Order: sequence, then C-alpha cells, then structure tokens
Amino acid sequence: MEITVGHIGPARGLKGEVFVRATTDRPELWFSPGMVLGTHTSEQESLTVRSYREIQNRTIIAFEEAQTRSEAEKLRGITLVVDSDAAQEASSQDPDDEDSYYPRELIGSQVYDQAGRHMGEVVDVQMGGAQDLLIIAPVVGGEGTSGAESEDSQPASVLLPFVTALVPDVDVEAKRITIAPPGGLFADA
Repeated sequence: MEITVGHIGPARGLKGEVFVRATTDRPELWFSPGMVLGTHTSEQESLTVRSYREIQNRTIIAFEEAQTRSEAEKLRGITLVVDSDAAQEASSQDPDDEDSYYPRELIGSQVYDQAGRHMGEVVDVQMGGAQDLLIIAPVVGGEGTSGAESEDSQPASVLLPFVTALVPDVDVEAKRITIAPPGGLFADA
C-alpha cells in the first residue's frame, strides 16, 4: 500500500524546481535530499529529491530527474507516494508521534463507550485545522441505541472530534476505539 505525500504543481524558476502541494505533516522527512519518491506514472516511476525548501508556506522541490525548467514542467500533475511500510517505520522512529494515527489505521475500528456499549464503526476521518473528526456510522437497533428509535431517527453518521477528552483510548491492533461522547451525540448515549 502507498501513501500520498504530495502533488507536483507548476515549475518555478529556471533550475528545475517545482511547487509541491504537500499532503504530509512531515515534509522535511519525505522531501529531504536523496529521498526516492514513487509516482503513479509509467513515464517516471520514481523521483529523487535534489533539494527541498519552504518559501512563504509553499513547498519547493528540485528533483535529480529535472535539471531545467522544461524538464520540471513535464512533472506537473504527478502524485508523489511512499510505501506505507516505510511511512510506518519512519513514524515509529519519532517519539513525538506516539498519539498519531493514519486514517487507514482508524477506519473500520469498532467504537465503544466507556461503559462498553458498542456505539458504531469509524467509516472515515475528516482532517481539520483545529483537530481531526472521526466519522462514525452508529449502530442501528443494537447496543448503541435504545431500540425505540426508527432507522430514520438515527443519524447516518456522527462526527466526533478526535481529541483525548472525547477519545481516551485507541487500540490500533484490536481495531477498537473507546470514546466518552457528550450527552445527546448518539441516540441514547
């Protein structure tokens, strides 16, 4: 499995640099000189980072494979990827990331309240500025509802801020998340 770390935009300058829309919170790791990034194109299977810098919150990268502006312009639209095993290894080496998760690690997790009632399943993670949101498909007619509600009265999904106060425990291995939802968020919580 691959993880997208950026999308190449327009060329910048005459020395083969390009603007990159980074989709990672650690561009300094993935875009460091010498890093080989995969692509999804048959013309260019991989690109090697020659230089990386940030100017006014914009990521600028030069690749070994593009030494001129003309060569850099041909890279526009390419998606940059890394192998998920490499990403997992890199994040496990960072002690500051012990409470960081990839969305793919959370999607499919079963959600339980602190009393052990099954509340639903994480179907997506919405990235946000202040915090991310877990999108939970609530259990219909099961333990997470009183059973008196019809399927129509149960929301299709519940958005829960992914913060420690509301999500005190995440067990990625067991695909189990324990939540402390505020009253009224779920049908009978």
